[in-house]
Amino acid sequence: VFEKQCANCHRLNGKGHVVGPDLAALTDQSKSFLLTSILDPNKAVDGRYASYLAVTDDGRINTGILVSEQSNSITLKAQQGKVQTILRTQLDELINSGKSLMPEGLEREIPPAAMADLLVYLQEHSAPLKYTYAGSVKPDVNYPDDPQNLKLVNRSTGSTRFNDGQWVGFRFTGTEPQPRIVIDLQRKIPVNALRIIYGVNHEPGSIHAPSSIEVAFSNNNKQYGNPHKFSGFDDHADGLGLYEIDRRTTVINIPEQRAQFVRIDFQGKQGWIFLSEISLASASSENQNVAVPVQPVEKAVNTKGAEPGTKIKALVAEVKVGTPDEYRNIPEIWRTAIAVGKRNQADEIRDLLEVSLPGPDKPLECWQAVVIGGGVINGITIAGDWPRSKIELLLKEKPELAVRWKQALLRAVKMAEDPNVKGGTRYDALRMVAMLDYDICQKQLKRYLNDASHAELQMGAVSGLGDIDVPTATADLIESLPVLTPRNQKIALLALIRTDARAIALLKAIQQQQHLAKLIDGELLQRLKTHQTAEVQQLANQIFD
Repeated sequence: VFEKQCANCHRLNGKGHVVGPDLAALTDQSKSFLLTSILDPNKAVDGRYASYLAVTDDGRINTGILVSEQSNSITLKAQQGKVQTILRTQLDELINSGKSLMPEGLEREIPPAAMADLLVYLQEHSAPLKYTYAGSVKPDVNYPDDPQNLKLVNRSTGSTRFNDGQWVGFRFTGTEPQPRIVIDLQRKIPVNALRIIYGVNHEPGSIHAPSSIEVAFSNNNKQYGNPHKFSGFDDHADGLGLYEIDRRTTVINIPEQRAQFVRIDFQGKQGWIFLSEISLASASSENQNVAVPVQPVEKAVNTKGAEPGTKIKALVAEVKVGTPDEYRNIPEIWRTAIAVGKRNQADEIRDLLEVSLPGPDKPLECWQAVVIGGGVINGITIAGDWPRSKIELLLKEKPELAVRWKQALLRAVKMAEDPNVKGGTRYDALRMVAMLDYDICQKQLKRYLNDASHAELQMGAVSGLGDIDVPTATADLIESLPVLTPRNQKIALLALIRTDARAIALLKAIQQQQHLAKLIDGELLQRLKTHQTAEVQQLANQIFD
């Protein structure tokens, strides 16, 4: 059943293709969750596995999940692991369907008996969670855990009697330490919800629901972030007998974290806490149980501007720089860097450059070009600022960093020419090259400007010239318009109305070369005719009326 119905998109037990979620790493292994996911795949679609439609400029439609998004291209993965990379110069429209790539109606294809077998197969081959008791409080000797078959994750929930051997009990008084459990997920995965099955029997067993829990995350089991707290456990009276227990379940939504270790600190009342299951669940928008951040008692350290740099350092540390493995984290590195550029905050940009600029006598690595060219420079431009003047101004008080900046730009000249470097990264390098004086970079940028056979490199040159506010660069950009690809023409024209002087130069060129007028679409024409500068308005109306 798995090979016929699931293997096109899922790999498990050595069979199938890696497109959808890794079933071997399922954190919610309950039959109810698995059945809902199979029969209603669109009920709670994980954004990472949403189906996208990519329409190219020649009318083709490509469908798949978005596995990579860079400054110059996107990559989709479809059924059977088929990968399609599309240049942004070829992309006409990208639509997130909001639906799963997984087909609906599998209940018509899989008979009930086969569905039951499939659920068992998925549970048997998905790895159970592992955990340890990290604090001083361990399970009571009368209600112990089993180190060989950890009870809280063995999928055998406790019965209505707490002496059935499946419940794990912790006994303490109000002032004693509380239980602490650390779950090891074996690798970093997204975590957004937690399921806890606990027991209640106030009298005569004096078993209470936890009064609260605090959940924290770590990638090394040493340094944990600020915890999230939940206090909404159901502790109403039950009236049960001596050995009876009321099993209750709560699913707690947590702001999504990507981590390997999950630490849970239980807080209870005087008496007992009894647990029969702890598992990671799937978050639901309908679930009102939400853990909230706990504010540290001590004054928080001001990390403004440091967090993106720290994140990028961690992403780089996970890969082998200088090998193809380096590109495994490039999409997330780029997204982090361009967000900094778009925010255009001096301290944050400076901190990120300090992390990302090559050291003295060090080469420019691909990830560094992505951060600096595709992220910071690109983002500052999108924010409407001029990246060279912005960066040089904020580096004035950091002479050592200014030297590293200049050295990185010179190394980008070489990277942009290296055919062994991926085209997208060469684009990023060209964005850096454009930060040099124009008499130094003009020849190189013009060569790519006039070569439409490498659209992404041409885009790098076009965007680079758009960042150079000198008359010769404006003239070169106007001269190149007829040989640019349609997408690069649009980028160039938007750059050419960025200043009054550029807009006037463009309109005067159209007066002298009337064939350029056909490149001005309705939206751009309206912007020229309603321009804030009277001279631009007059020229536009004179030419196009």
